Amino acid sequence: MKSEERKRSISNLGKAGWIWRKVLQNCFPYVAVYALILLAVTLLQLAVSVINKEIVNRLTGDMQAGLLSGTFIGLVILYLIFYFLQKTSGFMGAYGNNFFRFQVDGFFQRMFMWKCSKLPQEYFFETEFMDRFTLVSQHIGNISSYIGCICGLLFSNIGYVLGMMVLFAIYEPLLILYAGVIAFFSLWLNRYISRCEYELNKKQVRNQRKENYFNGLLTGREAAKETRIYHLSDYLMEKWRSVYGLLRQEYLDMNIRRTRLWNRQARFLLYIRIPAVLLLAAGIMRGRYDVGTFIMLFGLVKSCGEQMNSLAYNIVQGTYKDTKYLGDYYDFVQPVTAEEIRELKKDQAPERKLALGGFESLKLQGVSYTYPNGEKKAVDNVSLTIKKGEIISILGYNGSGKTTLSKLINGSLIPQEGRILLNESPLGEDGSIGFPYFGNMPQEYSKFSIPIRDHVGIGRIELMEQEDARRDSYKRVELDQLIAQYQQGENTILGKEYEETGINLSGGEWQRVILASAYMGEPEILLLDEPSASIDSLKENALLENLREELRGKTAILISHRIAFARLADRIIMMRDGKIAEEGSHEELLLKRGYYAEFFEKQRDLYWDREEVSV
Repeated sequence: MKSEERKRSISNLGKAGWIWRKVLQNCFPYVAVYALILLAVTLLQLAVSVINKEIVNRLTGDMQAGLLSGTFIGLVILYLIFYFLQKTSGFMGAYGNNFFRFQVDGFFQRMFMWKCSKLPQEYFFETEFMDRFTLVSQHIGNISSYIGCICGLLFSNIGYVLGMMVLFAIYEPLLILYAGVIAFFSLWLNRYISRCEYELNKKQVRNQRKENYFNGLLTGREAAKETRIYHLSDYLMEKWRSVYGLLRQEYLDMNIRRTRLWNRQARFLLYIRIPAVLLLAAGIMRGRYDVGTFIMLFGLVKSCGEQMNSLAYNIVQGTYKDTKYLGDYYDFVQPVTAEEIRELKKDQAPERKLALGGFESLKLQGVSYTYPNGEKKAVDNVSLTIKKGEIISILGYNGSGKTTLSKLINGSLIPQEGRILLNESPLGEDGSIGFPYFGNMPQEYSKFSIPIRDHVGIGRIELMEQEDARRDSYKRVELDQLIAQYQQGENTILGKEYEETGINLSGGEWQRVILASAYMGEPEILLLDEPSASIDSLKENALLENLREELRGKTAILISHRIAFARLADRIIMMRDGKIAEEGSHEELLLKRGYYAEFFEKQRDLYWDREEVSV
C-alpha cells in the first residue's frame, strides 16, 4: 500500500512540475513580485530581531557609561522604522498573495473551462466523470495555493528558519534540537490532517452534487412553478435535509478532530518551551551571552513554534495535499498543447476554417452509438451518404434515434463503432473539424441570458460583430419584426436572470432566435432538429414555406417526427429502433407501402390534401 502511495506521489510531483512550467510561462511577473515581497518580509523579521539585540546591548553599555550614545539613538530610530515596516508586512503579504493568485487562478480556470468546452458531450452524462469534474472544479484554487506554499517555503520559511538555526548554532546549539522536535511534530500533524481533508473531499463529491441539485430545485427558477403547483417544498426540503445533514455531520467530525489535534499541538509547544526557556536562563546566569542576546534568543524561541508550523504546513500543503489536487487537474485537462494554450489566451474568437475545403459529401459507414448506462444502441449500424445540394429529411417517432443520428452527423457525439468521412476524409476523435460546416438548430438548446444579437451571433461567433450578417439572419426568420418591438432593439437581454429589463420569449419566439443563429454566416450545411416543435400548425405552414425558399440550392438535414418536412426533402430517411428502416424519395417510399407509407397515412390529413396524393 505504501509503495502504491509513493508511486502516486512521484507521479503527482511530475504533474505538479508541469503546472509549475505553465505558471512560469504565463504568470511569471506576478509570481516574481510575490516572491520578492516574501523575501523582503522575511529579511525584515530577522533584521528586527538582530537590531533589538544590538539596542539592548548598547543601552546596557550606555547606562554603565552614564550617557546615551548617538549609536543607541540611531539604532532606536532604525528599529522603529523596521518595526513599523514589520507591522505593515501583513498588508504587503496579503497584497502580494492576491496579486498573483488572481492571475494564476484565472489562467487555470480559463484552461479548465476551455477543456470542458472541447470534451464530448456524452461525458457529462457519466456519473464518474461528473464526480471528477466536480472535484477538479471545486479545487482549482489549490493550484495558486500550491504556488503560494512553494514560494513561502523558498522565500520565507526556509530563509527564516535557516537564519534562526544559524543564530541558535552560534549562541545556543541545543536549541536546534528544540526546533527539530517541533518541526517533526508539526510535519506529522499537518500531513495527517491534510490526508484526512483530501479523503473527505473525495468521499463527499457525490453527496455534494446531490445537495446542490436539491438546493437548486428549492431556490432556483427552473422548478419554481412545479414546486408551487404540486406543493413540493416539504418533499424537496426533506430530500435536501437528509443529504445536507450527512455532509454537515462529516464536516463537523472532521473539524472536531482537527481542533483537538491543534489543541494538543498548542499544549505540546507550551510544554517543550519550558525547558528551552530554562536553558536560556542557565546560559545568561553562567555568562555565556549578554542580555541582548538572551532577549533575541528568547524571542526566537517564542516564535519558533509558529515558524516551524508554518514551514510544516507549506511543506505538507505544497508537496503533499495540493499536489493531489494538481494531479486531478492535470489528468482532467490533458492532453493540451502549447499552441492550444496560446489560442485560449487570445481575446478574440478563433477564425472558423473549413479545414477540408468546401462541402462535397458526408458519409456515415456502419456508425453506432450507445449512451452511457444505456441498455441498447441509440443508433445501430447506420450507413448514409449526403451530397452537396441535397435536402435530407430524417423522420421517425420519438425514441427512433433520429436526434442522436443528427448529433453524430455534426460531431456533437463521436461514433463508438464505424466512422464518418467529410469530403472523403475521416473526422477526428473530437469532431471539431466538422463543426464549422454546420449551422445548427438543435432540438434541445440553451437559453442564454445575453442580448439577442449575441444569441444569434454565436451561430458564427467570429462574425458576431458584422451587422450585415446578423441582420440577414434576422430577416430570414422574421426576427427583425420581433426585435423592432423592444426599445433596446437587438441589444435586448433575453431572460431575467440578472437584468430586470430582460424579456421572456415564448417557445416559438425562442425557436426563431435559434433558427436565425443557424443561418448565421451562410453555413455549408443546415441541420435543423424539430424546427417547428414549439409553434402551432398555421405558423408551421408559414415556416415550411419560408424554409422552402431558404433551402433552395443548399445542403440541409431536417429532423422531425412530423410528415410535413417530407415535402421539402429530396430524400427521406425513416428511422426506427436506431436503424434506417427505409430510404428514398417521397414517391418511392409511398409505392413501397411500408413503414413510411404507414407513417404518412397517419399524418397526411394535417399536411396534405387527400386528392393531392394517395397511398
